[in-house]
Amino acid sequence: MDRGATFTVPEAYATSESWRAVAARLRREQPVFRVEAADFDPFYALTEHADVSRSSASPSTCRFATDRAEARRRDPWSSCIT
Repeated sequence: MDRGATFTVPEAYATSESWRAVAARLRREQPVFRVEAADFDPFYALTEHADVSRSSASPSTCRFATDRAEARRRDPWSSCIT
């Protein structure tokens, strides 16, 4: 299963142990990544609490794209993930 499916496919949540194992690997290897999956607008998956807190605390800095065209034009994380 690809990393984006971890957040978009219901079967990924079949057991909390398997989901947590995948999430732990993602936190180690790539804690913030863009997901582009069928039936979903593109989004960034955040796997570390610090990144979630930073994005929530700085909504004007960490502005997320609301449409696909805008999402392709820019990287909304460039100013808030160091």
